[in-house]
This record gives sequence, C-alpha cells and structure tokens, in this order.
Amino acid sequence: MFLGQVPTLLATAQSHLRQGAWNQAEALLKEVLGLQPDHAGALGGLAWIAQHSGRFLEGAEWYRQALHREPGRKDWVLERALCLDRTGNPAEAEPL
Repeated sequence: MFLGQVPTLLATAQSHLRQGAWNQAEALLKEVLGLQPDHAGALGGLAWIAQHSGRFLEGAEWYRQALHREPGRKDWVLERALCLDRTGNPAEAEPL
C-alpha cells in the first residue's frame, strides 16, 4: 500500500458506509490509518461506525483521537459527548 492510495481507500469506505457495509468500511478506514495514522477523517469515520454499532466507549476514544488532530469539529465534540453519555458516564461528557 502507498500513501497515494488514501483517497481511493476513503472513497471506497464512504461508498461502503452509504450501502450499510460497515465492516468493509471499517477495514478500509483502518488501512488508511496504517498509511496515515493521523488522518482525522479516518478516525472520525471509525468513531461514527463504533458509535452507530453500539460500541460507545470505542467511539468516544476514536472521536477523542480525531479531535486531537482536528479540534474545531463541533460535530465530533457533540458525538463524543453522546457516546460518553451512552456509556452511563455523563459526568465525563460535561467538560467537553
């Protein structure tokens, strides 16, 4: 795999997401991270998949990592707070 493949991997992952093929999308986003570990979009995509699969702690962690790379994303702040709330620990979500 080469760094130049990242756009193709992301486009294919997005296509899989639109089709509801979350496992395939997740695998491709992890491939992106293997090539470009700081890719905020891939981190955010993994967070979304984890969140919508009911893996809220994992989703919150992916969102945290994504926000570290792209702190201005208010949607990710909100989604992370929702993940934390769903874990039964809303107090952890409040400082966000």
